[in-house]
Amino acid sequence: MLQGSRRLFNDARQQIEQLKLRLQLAPSKGLSQAVRHLERLGNDLQQRTTSALQFHKQRLAVLGNALQISHPKRVLERGYMMGVDGDGNVISSVSKLSKGQTVSLQFADGEADANIDNIRQHEEET
Repeated sequence: MLQGSRRLFNDARQQIEQLKLRLQLAPSKGLSQAVRHLERLGNDLQQRTTSALQFHKQRLAVLGNALQISHPKRVLERGYMMGVDGDGNVISSVSKLSKGQTVSLQFADGEADANIDNIRQHEEET
């Protein structure tokens, strides 16, 4: 009976030691899990940031190209010209002109002055 009690006592002591060891390791196990979780979150954040940056770079390139294509200089390079009055205002209609007026015609490679001798306004089509 004494041996049985000793055995139970030793088993209980061994269980206590194992539980004590588990308690000592528990914080480091939780900490290492938290570190792994933070690493996963950091990797995910980096991947999403890289993806968002790439998307915005592509979007900016598309908008830059659209802006470049619509630049007035590109229109002039295609053979059009732009008329400007003496105050530097763009002439968008013959109704803004008067006989004898001097205007500046802007081309892609320079500009020239012109005198208005005759004005012909088209009738509106309905």
